[in-house]
Amino acid sequence: GGLVAKALLKKLEEMKERGESDLIDKIDRLIMVAAPQLGTPEAITSMLHGDGQDLGFGFILNNSVAREFDENSLGAYNLLPSEKYFNTALNPMVKFDSSLDKLNNWRLSYGDEIGDYGKLKDFILGKEGRTKPSSNDTAKPNVLSASLLSISENNHRSLDDWQIPASIEVTQIAGWGLDTVSGVEYLAKLECNPLVAVTYCVSMYVLDHKPILTSEGDNTVVSPSATAMATGTKTYYLDMAKFNTEKNTSQKHAYIFENQSVEDFIKSIIINSTSTLPTYITSEKPQSTDKKLRLSIHSPVSIDIYDSLGNHTGLIPNLDPNSDLKLAEEKIPNSYYMNFGEGKYVGFGSGDQNKVELNGTGSGIFTLNIGEYEDDKEATSTAFVDIPVTSAMKGELTIQNLDTLPQLKIDVEGDGKFDFEIKPSEEFDPILFLEIMKKTVISFGLKKGEEESLVNRIDNLIKTIKKCKIKQAGNKVKSFIRSAESRDKKNKKIGEEEKQAILNMLNQLLNNFNL
Repeated sequence: GGLVAKALLKKLEEMKERGESDLIDKIDRLIMVAAPQLGTPEAITSMLHGDGQDLGFGFILNNSVAREFDENSLGAYNLLPSEKYFNTALNPMVKFDSSLDKLNNWRLSYGDEIGDYGKLKDFILGKEGRTKPSSNDTAKPNVLSASLLSISENNHRSLDDWQIPASIEVTQIAGWGLDTVSGVEYLAKLECNPLVAVTYCVSMYVLDHKPILTSEGDNTVVSPSATAMATGTKTYYLDMAKFNTEKNTSQKHAYIFENQSVEDFIKSIIINSTSTLPTYITSEKPQSTDKKLRLSIHSPVSIDIYDSLGNHTGLIPNLDPNSDLKLAEEKIPNSYYMNFGEGKYVGFGSGDQNKVELNGTGSGIFTLNIGEYEDDKEATSTAFVDIPVTSAMKGELTIQNLDTLPQLKIDVEGDGKFDFEIKPSEEFDPILFLEIMKKTVISFGLKKGEEESLVNRIDNLIKTIKKCKIKQAGNKVKSFIRSAESRDKKNKKIGEEEKQAILNMLNQLLNNFNL
């Protein structure tokens, strides 16, 4: 909307200069609210990966569909950060972890990070030589259209430096205080990939990416872009974090025009009565010392957050069986839920007692990372690394801050009774892994002989690992995998789903041994 308004005014100015119309003389005010005047970094991840496609009202679009739509939409290109954006950039737009050297030449082409427009343009056009990925491969960044990018560049050159006529009073209002995507970081991670000749897998590096976040925004538009016009402009900020906390709500960019302070302020501008600013509106950028918790999880696990008042942030059921849209709600004040690649990211304020619920959606492993941030800098962090999971698993922890480390309770079979209470650790614990795996096998309800056979093999693995004979343990895991895979399917003693869960866990264990 802000870009359209500026384009309209520029067109009217040109018409006046040609003597075609004096309509611009009839306009005395322009009020821009949370307008991405110079673009916003969230558009990068949306266009390259289809990430962050929350349509503003709880609907999350399929990544591959969203990416294809964006690739062919000029409006999406207009939202990419423009060249002038880099004069006010909060962080590097793109970061490249050193682990990428195992996969590609990106660091050789762009260095450790992208902090100027020329490199950003080269990257989104794939100038380092990457090929265009298949439509379903949203893990790899897309290669965008040079022609549409050129049109959007011309649009921004026309508007970013244009000075609105002095006869028009300009007011710009930015939302502030909510975690907002300010860039993307790429890295390589080890994954378990199957070999052709054998049934077990080997560790291989695959591409991953995660968001870079800042509090300088309204959850969609970073405030430096919303306040980009400096000369002859009145600039104000809406402290959305403070508003949400005190009103027990969770307003974001999509709902900013419903904010009562914004409505009152626009009215006061119209009637020339701005001597007293509404509550939560300031002429200076707000300052905050509040801490935030940011959680991420990569796995076949859903994550839901509940605060002490029962407010919920996370996915909710879609009642339309024919729809492929995911539905989410963010009822906890200043919270968010976002999908980024295969990862799920949630955030909320530190200080209140929040309950985190995990529910298995398949078999594999999960890692839960927790960071506490102050002024957008990570003050402390912890993690629960590579925990086995099946579709029956449920997990729970309560967290207020990281002054006291949370304990993760795991209910392996989903019967409402917690089987394990796990302390956080950033190191993989193979003994814990196997103990959870053993409990999982017992929960399958197999025949006594089959269950005993599997449990004995797991106990034998535990003994071998305790003796620090990791290579020998790895060979036993491979033998275990071959044994599980080669069972006579006509007279099988274990169901296909249970067998696949066991194979997944064994392969993940082998992956962590990295043999």
